[in-house]
Amino acid sequence: MRGVTVYATCALWIASGCAEATPRTQVMLVIDAEPAVARDARVLYVHVLGGLEGQPTTTYASRYVRTHPEPAFPFRVAMVPLELEPARGWLVTVETRDEDGTARTRSTLRGGYAPERTKRLDLQIDDACASVLCEGQRCERGACVDGLVHAPSLPDLVLDAGL
Repeated sequence: MRGVTVYATCALWIASGCAEATPRTQVMLVIDAEPAVARDARVLYVHVLGGLEGQPTTTYASRYVRTHPEPAFPFRVAMVPLELEPARGWLVTVETRDEDGTARTRSTLRGGYAPERTKRLDLQIDDACASVLCEGQRCERGACVDGLVHAPSLPDLVLDAGL
């Protein structure tokens, strides 16, 4: 009988590991750079702010600020709402910098979350964006454009051996 109990316990433990996990409310930001930008980037600076969606972004608080020397692209940052409240917004500024810390590219994206969904947000830093510093906007093909992201329209994050 003891053997059956141990077997049943192990079977339940293994089955629970195979069960689908509760969906996470988050946005996985995947930052990539075209060859010239990637070659010249000595530092990647990422600043994430969070606040209540619908409120002015000037009221958002810093959640994550990091400089990453000699970045490897693609670079990933998981953004999760504070206290797991999906009705929160985020604003993220991404810069590539040269060896003395001077910004070479700058893009800012803003958006929210899709409740109980993990979404993937790709930010491609184009070679045409070298020396383009967008304030409150993102750079696309060398021009500053609106950085608003509608999270529900983003693709779901698919995990595989490459991510």
